[in-house]
Amino acid sequence: MAATRSQTQEDTAPTCHTENFFYDKDDNSALTVLVHNVRFHIMINVDKLESDAIKGQYLEMLNAVRVSDGEEQGNVDNTKKRKRKLEDDGAYEEAGQTDSGYGSSPPVPEDSKDSKDSGVQLAENDNEEEASSELHDWIIAPFGDIFAQEAPASEEKTTLTLHDWYHRPAHFYSLIANTDDELLPIKESAIPELEQRITNLIPSLPLPKYITNYNIPSYKTTDLEILETSSSPSPLHPSIVRSTTTNETYFLKLVDMTQPGPTKRELKMMKDMEARGLHTKIRVPQVLGLVSLPSSPKSTIVGFLQTHIPSPTPLTHMLDTDVAEDKRQTWAADSARMIKVLHDNGFVWGDAKADNFMVDDKARLWIIDFGGSYTEGWIDPELNETEEGDEMGLRKIVNALEDPENGTFDPEEEQQGKDEESARLVENPQREAKRKRVRYQDEDEDEDEDEAEEQQEVQAEEETYCYCGGPSEGQMIGCDNEQCPMAWFHISCTNLDEIPPEGGMFDLYPSPSSCTDMTSEQWLCNDCQEAS
Repeated sequence: MAATRSQTQEDTAPTCHTENFFYDKDDNSALTVLVHNVRFHIMINVDKLESDAIKGQYLEMLNAVRVSDGEEQGNVDNTKKRKRKLEDDGAYEEAGQTDSGYGSSPPVPEDSKDSKDSGVQLAENDNEEEASSELHDWIIAPFGDIFAQEAPASEEKTTLTLHDWYHRPAHFYSLIANTDDELLPIKESAIPELEQRITNLIPSLPLPKYITNYNIPSYKTTDLEILETSSSPSPLHPSIVRSTTTNETYFLKLVDMTQPGPTKRELKMMKDMEARGLHTKIRVPQVLGLVSLPSSPKSTIVGFLQTHIPSPTPLTHMLDTDVAEDKRQTWAADSARMIKVLHDNGFVWGDAKADNFMVDDKARLWIIDFGGSYTEGWIDPELNETEEGDEMGLRKIVNALEDPENGTFDPEEEQQGKDEESARLVENPQREAKRKRVRYQDEDEDEDEDEAEEQQEVQAEEETYCYCGGPSEGQMIGCDNEQCPMAWFHISCTNLDEIPPEGGMFDLYPSPSSCTDMTSEQWLCNDCQEAS
């Protein structure tokens, strides 16, 4: 459930959730936040900061963000990208940055950062660096009265559908600073290009044929009522929904537009496990529906529905001597049995860690999250998505359950040790062991003809892209036509020098006249341009 506070606290210090932040090479920036389910898009044009003192504060904090992002200070185009594809569909930009999102987020800690004298509280963001939090906190500081007026606490009590969540009117503001050293919010008109920026925040992912062939039931965002939200992983998002047609309750997992590989892997693996009856042997959620916008084809989804686990608690929270030993021993045995069942049936879990086991309201263990990759400290990078990696993560989970005092570890310290070991392996590569990768396979060694064809289709759809028909590599851009058959293109194969930023964001301060040229808001491949 979303972070909750007493009514008095909410009235005086509304919690502000960061949804998106970007900046450009000219030091302009824009922040999108959610307050009581109401969106605000706040823009800063550095030329409008007439106070040298305030401009100095802003640039100092922005440069700290640049450094935190691994960029040089100033003169670098750091605009956040609309769509990007990594060298490997299943890889993450930063290991450990993706969370299953299962269950409810904990209450906001009492020591969360408060904006000075603003009456606004910035929600903690599990993916956000301190430098970013400081800048965001500074940006929202002048908005206390505006948030109270345009986003009263009563708005959060309004029952919303999933469609409402993404399509409610947004408020647009610029921040200026006058020569009296005052930082002032200025209301802006909701011109189409600004509204498009909000639309671009809606998750969307076209699915390949080998996924749609499973004939998973389809749901529209208008037919799903939000019961709970979660801020883990950030940003705040709907997590538990109920169908208004069937009255069934589901866990909603939203897609990540920048990382399509994990979603495809998870959907395929969960349906394949279901086909083999593994859900009758281990407690594992099932895929129960694909969710799309009313205006989108069923094959383009914002997320998918899974089995709702009652009152789920991450196993990480149970690694404590205060938890009864017999329960911990049962979970240790269950986790080992679940991994064995997966491996016996030719499946690799992938991101083996305690956070990807859930304990329900009856103290039963569930295994979740089949998007693959790994988390630093739990699995060595070279064991990513292998049986050996699963077993490595499992050993750490079992050790922590059996001996919480000595079996738990600090992931940062663990990673430092692995880095040192990696350096030694570079000096002596003969010590590096050969690792076996496992893909989906039948219990019988020989696959029948249909399954062989399906594997070829999977490989073809996952491994070839672009005009050139080449593999996923280097920097790539996604076509904004949701029905584009090729979907992703190498930058080197297009007429682009760089990826256009989100929603035409090279122009942080668009004028109404600029909105007549909609090409600034989207990128289409050559074939889709000709078709349009």
